[in-house]
Amino acid sequence: VSNAEGQETYTVPLTANSRNPCLEVLPEAIEFPASLVSRTDSQVTLMESCGGAELNISEIYITDDEEGVFALEGEQSLPLIMAAASSQGLRPSEELTLSFSPREEKIYNASLVIVSDDPVMPERRVSILGRGTANICPQARSVQDEFYVLPLDTIVLDGSPSVDQDGPD
Repeated sequence: VSNAEGQETYTVPLTANSRNPCLEVLPEAIEFPASLVSRTDSQVTLMESCGGAELNISEIYITDDEEGVFALEGEQSLPLIMAAASSQGLRPSEELTLSFSPREEKIYNASLVIVSDDPVMPERRVSILGRGTANICPQARSVQDEFYVLPLDTIVLDGSPSVDQDGPD
């Protein structure tokens, strides 16, 4: 790589790993874009061990949820000990399932908190956003994805796989 004028710039991907525990949470923010009032939606969040040492997760909880509309599903056996990431880049992971049960049409916010022995960020906070709605738009679907037609050909669409989450009305 040269710093000479007119020379191309090259990007070289580097992968580094410390010998410390490391926690990565995916996605970085959790969103329930439109959930029907008085029904429960769920989403999966992934916790990955990204460091060169064993990761110890001691607490997992939801905070700033004044109305109690968000919840962790299932039992979390804590402390959760996850193996170190491998030198080949494989990361041990665990899934967390969060549920959202809106009580009215409005936007709700909370935070998922994961406490671990990650020295860089021992308390990982993940933003949770949910929107309660009385009606969700139907999702139009067609049996056939592509059509090859000539001018003046008639196309017949079959929308039977379409979905309306809150019923036919």
